[in-house]
This record gives sequence, structure tokens and C-alpha cells, in this order.
Amino acid sequence: LALGANIFNMGILATLGGYYLYRLVAMLIKTERGKFVGVAFAAWFSTVLASICCTGELAWSGTVKWSVGFPAMTGIHILIGIGEALITVLVLAAIYATRPDLLSTQAASEADRKARQLPGVLLYGSLIIIGLALFVLPFASRWPDGLEKVASVFGFESRSLTTPLVASPLADYRVPGIGSLTKATTLAGVIGAVLVFGVSFILAKMVLPKPKDHVS
Repeated sequence: LALGANIFNMGILATLGGYYLYRLVAMLIKTERGKFVGVAFAAWFSTVLASICCTGELAWSGTVKWSVGFPAMTGIHILIGIGEALITVLVLAAIYATRPDLLSTQAASEADRKARQLPGVLLYGSLIIIGLALFVLPFASRWPDGLEKVASVFGFESRSLTTPLVASPLADYRVPGIGSLTKATTLAGVIGAVLVFGVSFILAKMVLPKPKDHVS
């Protein structure tokens, strides 16, 4: 149930809500700065929107009252959303500075088309995964996330299932045989990144149309 709620809240509701809010802001501010404003606002809004939906689910299940959970959940996620907006803008600025063509709606050139073929995709995907493993995953925060913090404050964290309905292969980022939490978190993150990259690549190959050959 929790996995389904997370998929709906963050994968569907937050994604669609953030996307359409970005389109609205970009339509109102038709400049390059408008894109950055729209992306920042959409990243913040999607985080808060998912937390509001989670509050409704908690209230519906009788876990915590809406009047109690709403200010607690939205309050902490308003702050988390600021961090999400900052990270998103920094990533967008880096792409804009190095590969602005990726943000253009115009047709890609022949060189760009070749760069997106299988060898290039695998190369860049591998570099991203290596970068995550070396510079990001070892510094993963051990602090509780927003929902865990609210659950701890209001005392309903003990109501979670001690035995999950579906066993996770890497629960709590633990890897069998590895005692170090940092190493286990890093390895679990790498495994997850590889799996997500592979599934995303397969789905992209299935969904996106094949590029037509240019005729000179």
C-alpha cells in the first residue's frame, strides 16, 4: 500500500502537477528566465502537492487527523521543496551552460542524433552512475525524511507493518554480507541506478519513434 501511495503521490500527481505548473509559468513569462522560474516553482510545488496528498491519505486511513497532519506535513515539505527547487535549477543551469541544445524544441542536428545512439547513451549513463557512486551516494543523509519526521513527532511510526507484505530485496539500503552502512548504501544506490537506467532505456526504445535517415 505504501509503495502504491508513493508512486501515485510522487510519480504521478507531483509529476503532472509540476509539469503543468511549469508550462503555465513559462507561458506567462516568455523568456529564458521564465524557464528557470517555472522549473524552480514547479519543483517546489510538486513536493508540497505530494505531501498534501499524503496527508489526505493518512487522514482517510484514520492514522492522523487532517487538522493535525496538514500543517505538520506541508510545513516541513515547504522547506524540503526549497531544496528541491534549488537542486533542480542548478542542474538545469549546468545543462544550459554545457548543452543548451538539449533544452531546445527544434530538431536535433545529425551530430546530436549520432550522440544519442546506443554507444553514446551507454557511455553517458555509465559516467552518471560512476559519478553518483563516487561523489553522491557515500554522503547520503541518515536523517529521517519528511513523513518519517512527522510520524515520529505524532507517534504513529509504530503503526507501520513490522513484516512487509512484499519483501524488499534491499530494505533500508542494506546489502547482505556488507556491514558498513556507507558501503551498503552506495552499492544499493548503484544497483538501483543501473536498474532504473536499463528499464528507462528499454521503455524509451519501445515508445520513441525511430529517427528517419536524412536524405541529401
